[in-house]
Amino acid sequence: MYKLLIVEDELSTRKWFTKVINWEQNGFEVIAIAEDGQQAWEILKERPEVDVVMTDIRMPYMDGLELTERIRSLPGEPVEIVILSGFGEFDYAQQAIKLGVRDYLLKPVTKEQLTEVFEIIARRLDERHLQSTKIQYANQMQKEKALLEKAQIYERWLTRKDILISPERLFNRFDAQLDILNGTFLMLVAEFDDYIKFTDNYNDEDQKLCRFIVHNILDEISHNYGAVDSVLMPPNRYVFLLEAGSEREIDNKGLLAGHAFQESLNKYLRLFNVQLSVGCSQQFQGISNVPEAYDQAFKALRHKFFTGKGSVNQFQPLPQGQSEGFYPTELEKRLIIAFKQGDEQGGYGLFNDFLRNLCSSGESEDSIRFIVGEMLVNLFRQLREVKSLPVTSEVMEMFIEEIRCQETYVELTEKAKELIQFMLQSIAIEALSLSPVSKGIEYMKIKLSRDISLQEVAEYVGISASYFSTLFKQEKGYNFVDFLVRLRMEKSLELLERTALTVAQVGDEVGYQSYRYFTKVFKDYYAMTPTQFRERLKMT
Repeated sequence: MYKLLIVEDELSTRKWFTKVINWEQNGFEVIAIAEDGQQAWEILKERPEVDVVMTDIRMPYMDGLELTERIRSLPGEPVEIVILSGFGEFDYAQQAIKLGVRDYLLKPVTKEQLTEVFEIIARRLDERHLQSTKIQYANQMQKEKALLEKAQIYERWLTRKDILISPERLFNRFDAQLDILNGTFLMLVAEFDDYIKFTDNYNDEDQKLCRFIVHNILDEISHNYGAVDSVLMPPNRYVFLLEAGSEREIDNKGLLAGHAFQESLNKYLRLFNVQLSVGCSQQFQGISNVPEAYDQAFKALRHKFFTGKGSVNQFQPLPQGQSEGFYPTELEKRLIIAFKQGDEQGGYGLFNDFLRNLCSSGESEDSIRFIVGEMLVNLFRQLREVKSLPVTSEVMEMFIEEIRCQETYVELTEKAKELIQFMLQSIAIEALSLSPVSKGIEYMKIKLSRDISLQEVAEYVGISASYFSTLFKQEKGYNFVDFLVRLRMEKSLELLERTALTVAQVGDEVGYQSYRYFTKVFKDYYAMTPTQFRERLKMT
């Protein structure tokens, strides 16, 4: 709807304009009706969005020509003006034409005349709006293209994909007083938290608008902290290069800027529910060191894994003697045994110890995510060996992938415990439908490393030993002792093939405390000794 201001001193004519003409049908909204030029001028100063003024010429206080002359002095897009005049006022008409008035109507005006004139005006405004939109779009596209090219250059430079990029050429447009070779700088990197949720909650147009608003806010704030340059690296990474300033300012300047980013977003960005985490590099000298500083700032940003979303972190190098490559193998083994044996409380306690050990080891966030995923995969495999676990490998992979996407330590812990609980509940539900023999075999697999009697297993499943023995023979085609030997031999093959345990240790794991007796049973079962089996593996 185009905005229309009507200026007419005669009451009857004013009423006729509002009752006879359906302005909205013609694409116009009457925002006000003034009784004279002075009143109209006051309205125009308050309502600069007016597109069309229809005014009488002869009015008290200020006539239509003076009003027209004042309107032509206003900045911005020219307002369309329609002059209403009586017969014999040709001098007024000539002056109006000189002021750029294109539409001049003689009173009395008919409905048809007004409709025709305003149809022409609407077409002119449509064309003007279209041209303005095209220019704005072209300018925006050109600006976005330049920003995208800049982001691509920065991305290749910061990630060292293009070692031929000259930092000096990137920064040659800056103030000559800026010492790009020897000056002291800081690098800040900011990203949305929960970016996947952000893309799910908002359409493409809203996402684009939000990123644009955020970039403008951060850009303005960063200049208060000595920003030299900034770039948005798609889809949601904001990178800022700051002059470090005096030595007194250096220590906390990056942190102060990061907190100022967050405070400004909370204050001004109310249309969108977004949160930002920020990482800051240590001070560095000369822009040739920007890629290394970017690595530091990005690692500091990723430290939100430990400090939580919406945090601001400064890069801290690993303490001397600490390095990546840690895996708490013994804790993993103990927690798996606890869960296999049904000790949930002990298992969760060991799981918490497992995570604490990882976090204090100096491992990176990605390494911790990977190690926790590996531990859960191992737990899944071990539980499936001794329990009826109706969960497919595909479902597990989906869970593990979800775990490796968690942004913080707290979320990772909660999601991992959720997966463990899911596995244990699945086992419990499946156990309700298991036969006594299947339940007994699960128990035998769990207790494989020690002596197991028929009586013990029968008591576990809740039936007499004689009845359990009969059922076992009917269902499996083996007697209890022979099937137990089979389980032990199959497990020993797996351990000999997949682990570096000694033969004696393997025997102990499957319930044979005597090395000689284990070797004898193994040879009777497979027609070779455990050592010969391993030698054959090496040959293949």
